[in-house]
Amino acid sequence: MTNISFDNPYLLLVAIPLLALVFIPYFIAIRKENSSASTIISLIIHTVMVIAVALAFAGPHETTVKTQTEVIVVADVSYSTDKELDNVDARINDLMKAGNLPPNSKLGVVCFGKDYKINTEIGGTFVTVKNMELDTSETDVSSALEYASTLFSQNAIKRIVLITDGKQNVGDKEVGLINSVKNMEAKDILVDAIYVNSNLQNGEKEVQITSINYVSSTYLNVPSALEVLIQSNTDYIYDQSNSKDRNDAYIHLYNKDGVKVKTVTRQLQKGFNLVSIDLDTSVAGVMDYTVTVEASHDSSPHNNSYTFTQSVAGRQNILLVSTQKSDLEKAQLLYGESADIYAPLLLKKKEPVPYSLEELCKYDEIILSDIDVKQIDNATAFVSNLDIAVSKFGKSLITAGNTYIQNQDDKVYKTLEDMLAIKYGNTDGEPKLYALVIDGSRSMQDAYQLIMAKETAIQLLNMMSPQDYVMIISFAGDVSVVQRATPAAYKDELIQAINSIQPTQGTVLGAGLRVAYDQMNGQPFYEKRVMLISDGRSYASVNESDDAVSIAAAMYRAGIYTSVINTNSAQGADLLMKIQEVG
Repeated sequence: MTNISFDNPYLLLVAIPLLALVFIPYFIAIRKENSSASTIISLIIHTVMVIAVALAFAGPHETTVKTQTEVIVVADVSYSTDKELDNVDARINDLMKAGNLPPNSKLGVVCFGKDYKINTEIGGTFVTVKNMELDTSETDVSSALEYASTLFSQNAIKRIVLITDGKQNVGDKEVGLINSVKNMEAKDILVDAIYVNSNLQNGEKEVQITSINYVSSTYLNVPSALEVLIQSNTDYIYDQSNSKDRNDAYIHLYNKDGVKVKTVTRQLQKGFNLVSIDLDTSVAGVMDYTVTVEASHDSSPHNNSYTFTQSVAGRQNILLVSTQKSDLEKAQLLYGESADIYAPLLLKKKEPVPYSLEELCKYDEIILSDIDVKQIDNATAFVSNLDIAVSKFGKSLITAGNTYIQNQDDKVYKTLEDMLAIKYGNTDGEPKLYALVIDGSRSMQDAYQLIMAKETAIQLLNMMSPQDYVMIISFAGDVSVVQRATPAAYKDELIQAINSIQPTQGTVLGAGLRVAYDQMNGQPFYEKRVMLISDGRSYASVNESDDAVSIAAAMYRAGIYTSVINTNSAQGADLLMKIQEVG
């Protein structure tokens, strides 16, 4: 419904005296016998002018009032929910009951699997989601949401209710769904979700791919891997006399031409299994892949594949903002021959640092190393446009050394601080408690990892506010509280404690986190954070009470957050990634 309203309606009264000035002279001076077409036209023009002037004074504007709500249910009928379709029907019928939708609402239903189709037109009569003629072998939530967003009337209040088990095996689940929901928000569409359980029931012999994780854009010769999360409801014990009982799965990677690129074999455990497959980045271009899982005990061929795309760029463009020549040398070693590094402050004739959005977007990664951004020319514009380049255009920001943001109120520093993934220091005036949990096992002697771990801990210490508290915990075969909670102002004492850690035999990573949990839990600090510095090579059994992943998850539930630094070990990367994900 469209209404016309006025900002100053009383100013419409201006028309009365103006119309009087137009009509009175006309009726006095113009008699019937000398009236002509030109005088009538003149009268009409003056009348229109008077009305236009009065309307201009009153400030008219048109208001469209949306009085009707349209709700589209996007229902998952793929194979992963085929035992839950009665539940889906019940959820939709519940929505249609009086009081569960806004007044003057109309409801429609779209069903989806690998493709999508209208089940019930908006305002139509819903019957059931069963027996839809769809390809249910895969699940594409993102495409179904995008399709549903095109079905609304222009002037309706728009809502989508997604009913699904949350599994998507077409494209990048996380990024795809997030982008779809953002698109809905941009179209003023409110999205709600109702979760239904997976069809993977106890006692069934079934294997399926739950999700994948990978980097969608990388660079030539930069190592990249695909992580495949596989769910199995079977945990066979290997019987040498009957090899068929062995719970082996074959994970195949195919290219866009259907040619098998790699195969990885894993003996699956009951529950979730994470499998890593290296991706080829030796050739630049857009690579389309399909990953599948195959197991002899799998009762269904569905939900056994995922498609995804990775872009491999030929060369990286790096912007290095630093005044230290050693930083340029390190960057050249890090990126090798596959990158062009521009360091304007290190040229013989120093050049200004690029600060416009157009200039910054030419670079894939921007490195700030031991640089005070306020000392850069056009600092405000540089940081503001850097924020846009990172958040809107996907550019990478790397910081090394001191960023000079500690305890600063200046807007430039605050903008930079908000861009960083981990915030250390007194960012909001409240003292915080940090635990530096450092791996002191023998394996940390490889490639000087313990030395790097100590240097890293000291760098983190330098970033903290003087009123923050720091404890230092070391673990190897045993766990030692090297320094109990001490104000960060006592820097020399804390650095001495860090440097006192010596490598010993054994690794009980979970026990190290357990001690940090026991020391921090219940402490009256606004924020508590554990920083684990390790190679991730733990020798404790996952069945022990000190399972590192479970402890990190428990700390998270208790408001203690865990961050992780891997000291350059590929062997322990999986464990550290899991700790980071739950913590």
